[in-house]
Amino acid sequence: MKLPYLVNQLENKISENEKININISNTNVGWHIEHSLLVIDEVIRELASSNPKNYTWNFNIYKYFIFIINKIPRGRKKSPSSVHPLINYDKTSLHLHVLNTKKHCEELNNIKADQFFQHPHLGKLNLQSSIKFLELHTEHHLKIIDDILLKNKMKICSEDLL
Repeated sequence: MKLPYLVNQLENKISENEKININISNTNVGWHIEHSLLVIDEVIRELASSNPKNYTWNFNIYKYFIFIINKIPRGRKKSPSSVHPLINYDKTSLHLHVLNTKKHCEELNNIKADQFFQHPHLGKLNLQSSIKFLELHTEHHLKIIDDILLKNKMKICSEDLL
């Protein structure tokens, strides 16, 4: 499972939390970090509290597409407000949130295979599918963060040339 590695990658970007590039995203790096952590926490919380007896597999074209291409396309779906960050996050709160999320990730070892998360667009995801979704979702936001940071560096370099 590469989710702990991805959480570490988010942690490594915290120092850049205030950087923004509206050509890439209307929100700053910190927003993407906080959102990713909120999603991980919420999915694990729902997995842990679900009843495996209520899990049923259903075909979902969106899930099939995302899992086949192994990435989440940008700008297609909006996330629920429950995982939209509050405006008052900072480097300290992001570091604390990362520590909390790392503890949540350890809880995945105690979750049964048929416990599930109800995704608003992908349907019911069992443990294995939930972990795959979390990894794809976190990678999606890390790529956005990297694009924001790369575009900012390119802008600084082009300004230096002028």
